[in-house]
Amino acid sequence: MSFKPQPNQLYYLIPKGKTIDVVGAPNSNIPVQIEEQSYQKDNEHQRFKFDPAGNKAWWFLLPPFKERYLAIDGSSQGDGARVIQWQFEPPKKTNLHFQFLPAGNGYYRIMAIHSGKFWEIIDRSATQKGRLVQKSYNKNDGQLFSLTPVPNVASDIPPVAFDQKSDIERTGTLAILGKIPEVGAGLSFVVGLFWKANDPLADLWNQMKTYVDARIRTLLMEDTMNKMSLQLRGHITTIEEISRADENKGIRLATKVDAIKSLRLEYIEVAKTALPYLVALGNVELSLRRTLYTDYDALFPPKAHDPADGPKLLKSKSQNLQELKTAISEYKIAFDAAITTLVANRMDKIHWRTETQMRRPRSPYEVKGARAYDDFDGWSLAFWDYDDTANYGVRNYKEWAEFAYNQRKLQIQVQYDTEMKDLGKSALLWEYFDQITPLPAPVTYRVKVGAIGGLNHYNPFNGVDNSIITAIEVFSQNGDLCGLEVFYNGRGNGLQGKKGNKTDRLDLAKGATREDDEFITSVYGYYADHIDALWFVTSHGKIVGAGKEQYSFFSADIADGLKGRLEKISGYNDVHTLQQLNFHWKYNEVPPKTPTT
Repeated sequence: MSFKPQPNQLYYLIPKGKTIDVVGAPNSNIPVQIEEQSYQKDNEHQRFKFDPAGNKAWWFLLPPFKERYLAIDGSSQGDGARVIQWQFEPPKKTNLHFQFLPAGNGYYRIMAIHSGKFWEIIDRSATQKGRLVQKSYNKNDGQLFSLTPVPNVASDIPPVAFDQKSDIERTGTLAILGKIPEVGAGLSFVVGLFWKANDPLADLWNQMKTYVDARIRTLLMEDTMNKMSLQLRGHITTIEEISRADENKGIRLATKVDAIKSLRLEYIEVAKTALPYLVALGNVELSLRRTLYTDYDALFPPKAHDPADGPKLLKSKSQNLQELKTAISEYKIAFDAAITTLVANRMDKIHWRTETQMRRPRSPYEVKGARAYDDFDGWSLAFWDYDDTANYGVRNYKEWAEFAYNQRKLQIQVQYDTEMKDLGKSALLWEYFDQITPLPAPVTYRVKVGAIGGLNHYNPFNGVDNSIITAIEVFSQNGDLCGLEVFYNGRGNGLQGKKGNKTDRLDLAKGATREDDEFITSVYGYYADHIDALWFVTSHGKIVGAGKEQYSFFSADIADGLKGRLEKISGYNDVHTLQQLNFHWKYNEVPPKTPTT
């Protein structure tokens, strides 16, 4: 789901396309311009903390925290205005307020609230780092940033956003599976990805662990994972030595793979609290076992047999294939079980309860009510037996709270499931490791986030299947959200609700290729008895919507790394409100392997 900073967590901002650079301040002085810098593990001026500033925006804090903030110099509206380090200003100074807008593929644009313009790195050259300014929207990579939490233990290697790390593993896995076969593909992948002389393995995985902990807040076991880092570092160092060997490479590799197998049960045992390590070990062992199968003749060349050598103890090619199949099955079962446990634990944090409150200050009369709430992120929504502000009079508050509870669980179930798929991208391909034919083409998957809204539902409406959203109009009446119309392939699908006296229109631009087409990356708003506010964010940095920020916040998107696109909207409306909304997303992925009979 869209990036949501965690309280008291420090983050790095990483410019797109830069593997050793981060965004930072040159010192603690004011006003100095923010710039692109080479990563330094002990440089606190490269670490950011984010505090909510209201209006869907954030303050960007730098050390010393609460004293140094980012701002657009002089509240300028113009292109090229500097992003500077500054002191705290009252909340009305919105040149200190910034918003993260998902741009797709795990990247974000950072918009200055006062100007509607975006951060951009300019003046990059072969000899000079870039400087940070605000500019109007464009397609330059300089406007794209990824984020990753600062690990608890300082790392010698530059930070890597989890989406990029996950994509590296998945891309390497796809490269292996795309060969028919190429000798040494699996061995090269493991050595190239996990072993570099100046990149300690534990540092890379410590970054990944910190990201996972901040993103999904699993109970990761620090001591166990540190031991795992040391174990795997030792094994992969040996594998690198084997890859350079001229003789007995096959026998040495087979021996090492058998040694790695001894870790499998240990990692499976703690999979739900150390999921990144299970995925990493699976990628290593399965890649090497595939190599023992596909490269068998090259690794074990025939030679004359001396009777004095005793019986031949080498495993046959078919034996290596069977052991590969067994390993695939064990890893896949463990991964699926860990995901099931993590999702169940997430669902257990959603509850509802009855409660009471005073009807008015100093009044002796109590109002009975019920509240749905989520311990994970502090979300809550309360309903009362008498609500004269909503003109309901007496109502069944328990029924409303239970409905909100059930709808919250449905929403989070879908969103958290996509987070798990994002965390285990390469694990989704494990079942193909025992074949040497190319992978099938990706297929389209569809998920629905919702319904979001109140219990009442009168007039149903649906989107247009197998179509493309080309525009959206959001209607409001004196600031209150009251209607919506979605256009599919250029044609309106009918007004839902009413028009009101203000229209905010979002037109999605076409690019040179389908991949460049503008699409909706994120949807969020507020709701209680109905949808009170609604905004859409696009891959080109547009943000359009209307309504009042009241009652409970919702975010209806799916995991960034799946690169989902909003495909349609369905729901219910009455004559003046949007009662419930469902948001339908699509993404592409390689399909599960068809079982053989």
